[in-house]
Amino acid sequence: MKSPTIYAVVDLETTGTSLDGKQRIIQFSCVLVQNNKIINKFNTLVNPQMSIPLEVQKLTNITNKDVKNAPCFDEVVGTIFAFLQGTVFVAHNIQFDYRFLNLEFERVGYPALDLSGIDTVQMAQILLPDLLSYRLIDLGKYLGLTHENPHHADSDALVTAKIFIFLRERLKKLPYILLKRLASMSHCLVYDTNQCFNEALENKSESNEVLANNLMVVGDIVIRRPQFSTPPRTQLQYPTEKKDKQLQFENVIGWRSEQVKLMDDIHSFNQKKQRYLMAEAPTGLGKTLGYMYPCAYEALNGRRVVISTATTTLQNQIKEKTLPVIEQLLGQDFNTVVLKGNNHYIDLDKFWHSLQRQQNKHTKILQMRILVWLTKTKQGDLEELHLTQMNDALFAEIAHTGLQGLSQDSSFYKVDFLRRQQIALQNAQFVITNHAYLLSHAEEFSHQENFLVIDEAQNLIDIAITQNRKFIDFDEIKILADTLLTKMESHISFSFKDLVEHGFLTQYQFYELVKTTRSIDYDVPELRGQLQNYFLDNEKNAFEVYVPFDKLKIFVERHFAQINHIQTTIYKYQQLNNNLRRYFNSNSDNLTVSEQQLLLDYFILVNALNDALVNWQYLILDNEVDKKSAQVYWLSIQEKQNNAHLRLSYGILEGQNYLETQLYAYFNKVILVGASLLTAKTQEYLLKQLDLPDNIEIRKYNSPFDYQNQACTLIAGDALDVSDPNYEVFLAQTLIEIIQAQKRQTLILFNSLETIKHIYTALSQAGLTNEREILAQGITGGVEKIKKHFVLNSQGNSVLLGTGSFWQGIDLPAKQLELLIVTRLPFQAPESLYNKVRYERARKKGANPFSDLALPEAIIKLKQGWGRLIRTPNDKGAFVLLDSRFVTKKYGQEFYQAFPSNLNPQIIKTKDITKKLDTFFIKKSCD
Repeated sequence: MKSPTIYAVVDLETTGTSLDGKQRIIQFSCVLVQNNKIINKFNTLVNPQMSIPLEVQKLTNITNKDVKNAPCFDEVVGTIFAFLQGTVFVAHNIQFDYRFLNLEFERVGYPALDLSGIDTVQMAQILLPDLLSYRLIDLGKYLGLTHENPHHADSDALVTAKIFIFLRERLKKLPYILLKRLASMSHCLVYDTNQCFNEALENKSESNEVLANNLMVVGDIVIRRPQFSTPPRTQLQYPTEKKDKQLQFENVIGWRSEQVKLMDDIHSFNQKKQRYLMAEAPTGLGKTLGYMYPCAYEALNGRRVVISTATTTLQNQIKEKTLPVIEQLLGQDFNTVVLKGNNHYIDLDKFWHSLQRQQNKHTKILQMRILVWLTKTKQGDLEELHLTQMNDALFAEIAHTGLQGLSQDSSFYKVDFLRRQQIALQNAQFVITNHAYLLSHAEEFSHQENFLVIDEAQNLIDIAITQNRKFIDFDEIKILADTLLTKMESHISFSFKDLVEHGFLTQYQFYELVKTTRSIDYDVPELRGQLQNYFLDNEKNAFEVYVPFDKLKIFVERHFAQINHIQTTIYKYQQLNNNLRRYFNSNSDNLTVSEQQLLLDYFILVNALNDALVNWQYLILDNEVDKKSAQVYWLSIQEKQNNAHLRLSYGILEGQNYLETQLYAYFNKVILVGASLLTAKTQEYLLKQLDLPDNIEIRKYNSPFDYQNQACTLIAGDALDVSDPNYEVFLAQTLIEIIQAQKRQTLILFNSLETIKHIYTALSQAGLTNEREILAQGITGGVEKIKKHFVLNSQGNSVLLGTGSFWQGIDLPAKQLELLIVTRLPFQAPESLYNKVRYERARKKGANPFSDLALPEAIIKLKQGWGRLIRTPNDKGAFVLLDSRFVTKKYGQEFYQAFPSNLNPQIIKTKDITKKLDTFFIKKSCD
């Protein structure tokens, strides 16, 4: 009888990660696993006969002294080689450990190992598809494994062995039909990782399997079964007495007096006739729980509560963290729907068709992850996968485009995630959405008695402005139409004429597709020329020109027939392609691989052209006249560039005269909550921008933090003025000095990506990128990627250079952020056309653009930036501002409002910053 396989789970610590033959092993560890049990272990330190780099010593806690008396590799190679014979090699990232070990074997005269190999990283990515990280330390935490010495080979090998055992058990529990498909796809995995899938399939019988009640098979894909329920009308009375709340809170949440005040204020407001309430709830108060608790009682009494926050990440936090606490407090389960844009959700029909086509290895692995994820997900939200490859071609192919694109003939029509969402919405007690989605779909809530809670309300203005900023890129439309015509008519490769010959398309269908595409390809550029001549004829050197509404209206009226003809053509073009897409989805099995790929590439181009044409309807202007006072139009073209794109853009300038009619009017009550809302300078500005009445009920709450002892705020009073030509040199030198002196988790906030680029270059030239992990937005990765690296850095000494969203909405408690540096006061660029028009309109109304717009906006943003620092009662952090305008300009005094009232910012010299920081972090005092 054949003995069960022995798996050798190996981990190495080395002097470096390069596979150039110059690095050496400093520790070898192996754990043997048989029958899913650990049967033996082997561990040894190894003298590399070279100095261990300092960063490796810090990472592994293995020093030169530790390995001084350890055996050299050629002294233990025989033992290691013999120990591994007859096993299957397993490692967490096998492509490093296996290859590195073989290089060492060959270096000392042994043959390279010829073992089967399994990678636990890929196994975990597939079987645990929705984890945030697959690093060994993070997987260990997720599975609750004790990891005594991370980055120490004996501890790492033991944890890897336990993870491997867990993953094999997980494989056994997968439904047969899913396991069969995974096994058929698993040849794309590295080394022999597919053996695990094949072995699990061999040991599973289809005939004896009973599918779990919460699963179902649709079109040979296993998915989680949809579940809907009608909420019972439960009459619960809000506990107005302190003793009743304390009894309810006991063993669930702690008592926070300011949080309870917020709860009571919102409950009281809910009983009144007033429509608006604004609540400023500082960080640490627990504002989300504070507003959800009283609103939960309204939800139980038949009112639907719509909660909108700034980002989809915050949506997920409310659903996954706060809602369960509310349900525990009230002893009730709530029907809750999370609403995001269509493209966040998977289209099951499109995904099924992607499985029928040949794919590369990378795409197959993504598909395997999605197949397992579909057995877990209730929402079908692709964000649950935490993937950074959301721009991957697969996701462009399988992302939902909306209910109008669904085919009722599809096997997946009844279980489609957007349809599930619409059904669940009918009985939802809580709806959790984001500002962008809310602003686009507000009218959908108009037929219910709805409460609206706007969390992070200070972000609503910018999102409303961004959401309403639309453009038509005439040259992009021309380029895409040209490309589509080439794709359809080319004789060099497979073309649409071949589809006609093979009977997939009729000659008439082909003619109509080409005709409408040609019409767009010709008519849009013609109108572009007329638009440029009309508005830019006297602006030869301009690249951005304000377009008065009245003048645009005259142009549209003169060319209305042409504009309307294009709109009609667009509609027909879209109908033709929707029909073709539906026919393709139903009949793709009858096509060859070449024919399928032609149409897939074609549909990607069609989607791109549809996106480019989506705003054409706004040129009609029929629905825009009443809103013209809230909008601005402009033309832009890249100056002094050949083939420059001409864009016609439009959008609102502010929330005033817009939010009341386009958002608030659809709700019975509106509650606005935020941590960084009101100061003496910003209150009037915010009320106008949020389109709120002057007499709105406002409630403010005290912070639970002891800022005097928890935070140190330093202002460089002698910093070079930002207008000084040597400012960036000064900034780089100062940052280098601080970073070298303070080995702490550091966030540096900028006003532009261009400055980040210059500073990153300077830090790199100074050698800091070799000493520290320097994460730079737009250089080392996008926002989500560098944020993830920053949060997960186990050493706690990363430096992140960021702008934009890093000023707000990022939660970095405790050691995740200890030092926050703001390079300059966050004023918007006054020279942008957007701001030029805003400021000119303000002047015409008798306002001061700087004091009424620019200054309050900068104060709010600095307040938001400072708020990244102290997030919990136990946090300790230092803030540094490298902008002397805080001291030298009269308006600098206004920025004191950006800091907590019980905090005393210190004005110091730049040369004293590092000394002050040392005092704070070592002596825990900022004095």
